[in-house]
Amino acid sequence: MKIAFSMAYMRGGGAERVVSELANAFSEQGHDVSIMVAKASECVYPLKDGVKLVDLSARDKGILSRVSALRQCIKENRYDIIISFLTNTNIETILATRMLKTPVVISERNNPYVAPKEQIYRFLRAVTYPFAAGYVFQTPDAQGFFNKRIQKKSVVIMNPINPLLPAAYSGERKKRVVNVGRLFKQKNQKMFIDAFREFSESHPDYIAEIYGDGPLEKELSDHIQSVGMEEKVFLRGFSKEVLSEIADASMFVMSSDYEGMSNALIEAVGMGIPCISTDHPIGGARLTIRDGVSGFLVPVGDAPTLAEKMAKIADDPELASRFSAQGQQLRETLSINRIAEKWISYLKTIKSEE
Repeated sequence: MKIAFSMAYMRGGGAERVVSELANAFSEQGHDVSIMVAKASECVYPLKDGVKLVDLSARDKGILSRVSALRQCIKENRYDIIISFLTNTNIETILATRMLKTPVVISERNNPYVAPKEQIYRFLRAVTYPFAAGYVFQTPDAQGFFNKRIQKKSVVIMNPINPLLPAAYSGERKKRVVNVGRLFKQKNQKMFIDAFREFSESHPDYIAEIYGDGPLEKELSDHIQSVGMEEKVFLRGFSKEVLSEIADASMFVMSSDYEGMSNALIEAVGMGIPCISTDHPIGGARLTIRDGVSGFLVPVGDAPTLAEKMAKIADDPELASRFSAQGQQLRETLSINRIAEKWISYLKTIKSEE
């Protein structure tokens, strides 16, 4: 098949990483693969020689120009199928293909109950999405947001695990509790800090580290000081080598209020780091962690329960070891080859229905 992905950017982010890995896998299977990029030419993820990056950013003067550029590119290249990621780009790609015969498969990558926040984009989503040929969701909960017609034409496919994931750490784990994510309200690192403060009262030899940057850096720094944790909780900023930096941690904690399918959580579980996550909507953590088997799930916003589960892992090396062993099974379950096969099988179904 001649497949094109439609993206706004390829300069970083979970959705962009998944697109790069799928594009590479599709190309290795013999498909003709392109990535159309509407807003910026930069691609920070490695692409195979057979994957073409089509830069449309020079024509980006707003939504109408992006729709026009996409439409012209699709008409000129006669792709067999378009795959679009992220709501705003999904809307633009559907508009660009109206009255063309090229089918569009769109993929939601966040919580549709919450995002997008702007009413105009929620309206445009409702108006345009019925015209897509197919839909890929990360979780059944996300799928359930949409009407029965869309659900019937859709499939749930989880994210692939990073094929470059470091091997599980084999030595004695350091007394570090780590959190990885943008410093946004959605990630609720403040709750993580509060839980760690409570945990630290009985486990004073542990430190907490938060990897990521974002607009809440000062607010979180101030909160760390206000609760007297400046010598125990550290904001490490963004790191390109974050996976190797967290590999020897005793625990990984995700404190988000909501998520799509968190790559950070999948990677931590797959690396064998004992993990705790909020059981956040739209159900991604529930698909990644089997509560009490491969990690712990705690209610959203519940700092005391999070502190309690952190103590359980710290105080029970056998439990931590079981979580580590069970978590590493994700490497096979979510391997890029398995996930790519699911995508290709679904795309062939969509093509056969056209």
